[in-house]
Amino acid sequence: MFPVTLNSSWTYDDGTTVTVTSVTDVEGRRYATITNNDGSGHLELVLSSSEVTFGSSSPNPDHIIAANYFAQNPLLKVPLNLNVTWNGDLLSNGYLVNFDCEVVSNTETVTIGGTVYSNCTEVTVDFSYPEGYDWPEWIVNRKLYFHSGVGCIRRVDTWTDSSITTMEVVAYDMR
Repeated sequence: MFPVTLNSSWTYDDGTTVTVTSVTDVEGRRYATITNNDGSGHLELVLSSSEVTFGSSSPNPDHIIAANYFAQNPLLKVPLNLNVTWNGDLLSNGYLVNFDCEVVSNTETVTIGGTVYSNCTEVTVDFSYPEGYDWPEWIVNRKLYFHSGVGCIRRVDTWTDSSITTMEVVAYDMR
């Protein structure tokens, strides 16, 4: 559901392309670095048979469609079976952020630029900030849509002011 192979790449509707620049397999885990082609940032992921977690990141890793503004761990539980839930908390800018994730569908149809992706998995992420937050607006809900063999194809973020932002994959090359 989140394929990570060396030299695979994804291009998004904002013009950003990211590429898997290194992959190492150690004791049943895959360590992968995904890098923005403009050199503005990278994200390290750790993939196991049960979850996908963040290793580390440098500035601007958010161009990677499944990434969070926060280093949420785990990012995903795998396989993405219907009704699977997970939650946790983290610190962002010194503020506590709670997150609750759920796989809510495995039958979504997503159309992007004329391409129809059937049987997509929808994962919802609800964020709460028990101590408040210091940005003018912040994310309260994220929906991620995954297509088998491609990975995350759409991200939809809802903000505290009720605005919605999206990011979609427009091209991909799975090696």
